[in-house]
Amino acid sequence: MTVLSSHASADLLRKVTLDGLVVLAAPAPSDAAATIRALCAAEGWSAVETATSDATAWAASARKTSLVVVTGPDPAFILATVTAVRRSTGSSLAVLADLASSDRMKVLSAGADLVLPDTLDPGELRFHFIALLRRAADTWEPQVRYLASGPLVIDLWARECALADKPLHLSPTEFQLLLFLMRHPRRALPMNKIIQRVWQSRSYQGQMNAARIAVSRLRAKLDAGGEHVPFIRSVRGVGYEFLGPVIEFGDGANENLGTELGNLRLSVTVLKIAEVLRTRPLREAAQFCVDAVVETAGGNAGAIFHQAGGVIELFAERGHPEEYCAFLRQGVGVHTRSVVHTLDLRQPTQIDDITRLAKISGTVRIMTAHGFRSYLYVPLVAGGRTWGGLRLASRTRRPFDPAMTTFCSAVGAMLSLTLPAPCQSDPR
Repeated sequence: MTVLSSHASADLLRKVTLDGLVVLAAPAPSDAAATIRALCAAEGWSAVETATSDATAWAASARKTSLVVVTGPDPAFILATVTAVRRSTGSSLAVLADLASSDRMKVLSAGADLVLPDTLDPGELRFHFIALLRRAADTWEPQVRYLASGPLVIDLWARECALADKPLHLSPTEFQLLLFLMRHPRRALPMNKIIQRVWQSRSYQGQMNAARIAVSRLRAKLDAGGEHVPFIRSVRGVGYEFLGPVIEFGDGANENLGTELGNLRLSVTVLKIAEVLRTRPLREAAQFCVDAVVETAGGNAGAIFHQAGGVIELFAERGHPEEYCAFLRQGVGVHTRSVVHTLDLRQPTQIDDITRLAKISGTVRIMTAHGFRSYLYVPLVAGGRTWGGLRLASRTRRPFDPAMTTFCSAVGAMLSLTLPAPCQSDPR
């Protein structure tokens, strides 16, 4: 057996390079933050610094991120930041703080990969970080939002999964397992590799039973979707294989081919909507538009609102909580500050954080209670006056990309051309 000298070992460690950012979350200046900053500079790692949980989650998802480091004296800040980051990225995540045992367990359960004391020697800290980065799986690609295989879709930004347009409720372990299998489709993956990547463990025998149970539960949930499509098969003596082809798409995914296919898909959808608006009753055509926008733009919910007699009514919708629909059925008067502001908008508008509107809007309160966080609003104008609006809602705080905004604007423009002027009779 060859024994490496300390010099050779250090040389190997220095060859670990990052293809993504280091995001440092620190609410205030501290010695720990200064140590991490100096380490990044010495290693040549590109770093950005943030001071809030939301800013950290955004920074970790806006560009490819290799490592997120959270530090600070407040356990609540650390837990909130780890939780927020894990909603948007699977990048390596380390916490550097003096935490009680109970707080350490909460932070690890929320998704931290490593929790270290903030008084750790800088040299030892470097070894911990490099070991974590070397063992990390592929860093998350921010330009890829979705992994899709037939009716099965994973939303990487929202950390959600859907089967045939219905939410598929997975545990964190089941989600990571499915994600790993879909990132390596049509390959028989050995059990030890699955355990290493999903459970972050090299104790293969100790985790074997837990892995088999997790795969069994995941397969049962996929089968319960009623699609009768086998997604995962057992490979005797090896492990498991994800059977179907997997397509990656989102902002800039497979830029050349993805853009061409995306533009073609949008063009075909626009033509279908135009035909439906020409041949079907307005209410039916409006529902078709909402369905098409939600499916194409990747929103979680969509609606068309109509202003009639001083009241806002829900003209067509998809994906909203029943509580929200019931609230709108009662009629929302055109007098609240949020509603008046919405009706005054004459161009597409994105609101990347609707939570600040919850205090003044009952509909927003309901939506935020069900996890919705951002809106894209397109006004509908007929006869030079506001008729209503087309609204797309998402559970992420990410804006829709320009292509999708343009698509929704085009749908809104086509709808506006078919609408009766507000002074005419109610279009039912």
